[in-house]
Amino acid sequence: MLKWRWVLWLSAITTLFVVLCLAPHKSSGQPQLEPMFLGGLYWPSPDIIMFFGDPESQVGDDTSGYYRLQISTGDVQKVMDITDVHLYLFGNLSPDGSLIAYGYGVDPETPPEQIGLYVMNPDGTNVRGPLPAGANFAWLHDNKTIAYIGNRFIEHNGILLAEPREFLVFFDIESGQEIDAVKIEQRQHCDSELDLDKPREETMCAQRCDAGQPCVQYQDIPRPGGTAPFFFFPDGQHILFVDRDQRGFFNFFVFDLASLSSQQLSFFREGEPEPTEFELSPDGTAVAFAPPCLRVLNLQNGVLWELQEPLVPNEPESSHEFLTWSRDSQWIAFTRTTVFPPIKDEDRPWEVIVTQSPNQIWIVSRDGQQVRLVADLWVDSSGQIINLASNWSEEKRYYVGKAKVTKLAWELPSSLKAAWRKPNERRLAWTITFFGFALSLSIIVWFGMRFYRKNHCQKL
Repeated sequence: MLKWRWVLWLSAITTLFVVLCLAPHKSSGQPQLEPMFLGGLYWPSPDIIMFFGDPESQVGDDTSGYYRLQISTGDVQKVMDITDVHLYLFGNLSPDGSLIAYGYGVDPETPPEQIGLYVMNPDGTNVRGPLPAGANFAWLHDNKTIAYIGNRFIEHNGILLAEPREFLVFFDIESGQEIDAVKIEQRQHCDSELDLDKPREETMCAQRCDAGQPCVQYQDIPRPGGTAPFFFFPDGQHILFVDRDQRGFFNFFVFDLASLSSQQLSFFREGEPEPTEFELSPDGTAVAFAPPCLRVLNLQNGVLWELQEPLVPNEPESSHEFLTWSRDSQWIAFTRTTVFPPIKDEDRPWEVIVTQSPNQIWIVSRDGQQVRLVADLWVDSSGQIINLASNWSEEKRYYVGKAKVTKLAWELPSSLKAAWRKPNERRLAWTITFFGFALSLSIIVWFGMRFYRKNHCQKL
């Protein structure tokens, strides 16, 4: 009997141990968390960052939306539901952060009357549109004009050319009316394009071809175009864009609307990552770009710095995406991807699955010396968004000295220098204040020296 009692006690203790081991998973009441996928970031005001988020499979397929993050508290609120993400082509904030523009209508089933450009407040209210614009557009610094790249047919000697040319079209967002259109494609005209019905033997182009000369002449000047983004400098006459240089490498260029010419700014070498995603600072003096890691190029002196991964000690290296500047041009926000431990497939042991999710929002100072985590977003089974960054220790949320600084070969366009040197009201006020202070100081010194000499001479 005693023997069986010991067996029962041993079974009870074993059962209790198993229950306690499984308790954290079954009885804790904590729902399982999944990372929240983040999209574009927008920084309209000092304490607010807007972003697009997708809770993924936790609460269904049509749950993506437009969200607002309050930096000081870490609170996240949804401001707009987006059920058809593929219909939206989002642009950048206006330079003052008061408006955001986005394209709508990439789906063939979209009614024609809904296709175009829309403008709304950063909180998702006061939607206006559709406005006439192409897919590739940029804000001017007056915060009421948008320019887009579009193809247009033109005439030469009264005859319509067969091939269109690229134009930079300006229009007012309030009235929707076109303001100006500048032909930025400088391809020369070919006679074969002038009249397709004209017999070939009667065209000068055919005569040149028969003589072994090229029929179509190109003036191949790098220019903004296609679907790549571009940004206006504050003067409204210079455009920052990315294109291939003569070596075939992607670099930054500045296009001058006054002379319709381009000048190369950066000189990246072979093997360096292509700046596929970039944004010009609102003051026009620096450009931030990625991936894989955030880099910032000072356009005034050519100094380049890059954040070094891993940002978080003892964690895998990660990539940076969806960057945006603060309106004062002093900070950059970007998403960082959470990299999960690799999973081996039992059926295919030679394959390793690595899961990644861009669910963190970080901010970094303009000089790269201060880096801070502001959001680490997860979603539970009920769809509630949880910001785990509030649980991170202070030592883990703040970092200093993570930037690697280098200096590039550099040449800034003289026309852009002249634009930066244009006096403005603030600069004029500071100039007047400085000279007034210098004049007052000179008068005080003069009277002091006169008083000293007068008293000194009287004593002698």
